[in-house]
Amino acid sequence: MIKSIDIEDKSLALVVVDMQNKFAAGELEAPARGILPTVNSAIAMFRSAGRPAVFVAMDGEGHGIPEGMEDPHGFVEGLDIRPEDAVVHKSEMSAFCRTELADVLHGMGADGIVVCGLVSRWCIISTYFGAYDHDICPYLLAGGSASSDPADTRNVEAVCRTVTFDDIRTNRAFRARGSY
Repeated sequence: MIKSIDIEDKSLALVVVDMQNKFAAGELEAPARGILPTVNSAIAMFRSAGRPAVFVAMDGEGHGIPEGMEDPHGFVEGLDIRPEDAVVHKSEMSAFCRTELADVLHGMGADGIVVCGLVSRWCIISTYFGAYDHDICPYLLAGGSASSDPADTRNVEAVCRTVTFDDIRTNRAFRARGSY
């Protein structure tokens, strides 16, 4: 049972959802590129505090792969992912649906997550609400997700408990390291 939604005492992990070439194309290309600096800053912040970043990749075509796209399943160029990072593969919108994400997070000692990535109105909000089913308290990173329509992202941020970098800095792990 989740006892608190206060971010200060949670053992946090960052969950980066679907930052893949196949989603960062067409009408989502500019929004995806727009959030990349924020996502990378969050990754750096979590690493500097000794907290994990978990990357989620959608297998299959998802909503269709643009014809002729090279490496559609690969992560977007410039995303700060490393070989030692945990990668969870999914086939549904929620990164928790029929995946090992909850086990990976619990194994890392996480009872709270900060979610960012693509696409706000589908996989981001599904993952956010799916966390509750696994006794994980979710937060959404302000400015860290995108949809093809900016209004969709604003609506998702309004519905979810959205946190800023300053909010994350109040967490005990980030305070202890004086990070970022």
